[in-house]
Amino acid sequence: MKVTKKRREWLDHVRRCEQSPLSMSAYAKRHKLNLSNFYQAKSFLKKSGALNQKPIVNSSPPSGFTKVSIEPVARQGPESSRCEIVLPGGLTFRFDQNTPIDRIRSIAVTLSGLHP
Repeated sequence: MKVTKKRREWLDHVRRCEQSPLSMSAYAKRHKLNLSNFYQAKSFLKKSGALNQKPIVNSSPPSGFTKVSIEPVARQGPESSRCEIVLPGGLTFRFDQNTPIDRIRSIAVTLSGLHP
């Protein structure tokens, strides 16, 4: 099977969804994906064997960086100044604008297992 850019994107979404605590429906909604297309892509990838293959991993040492996505959420009131970080596996870290950056860094390093 030829891995096109679109198939790679669907494969990435399916794998991230499987690693998240979200249902496919909630994941699709959060990432603005058409749910029917998401199910079709998963079915196709499963039948083609792409989901059974291990992801291709770069053999170079890890850079210490993690891909993140920023999703604006329209909120009003006291919760509007809060930030949320969701780590792989669904672990969620919430803090407000008054949290010292050193504290956020310390917690993020501890939760991710990275060294400062």
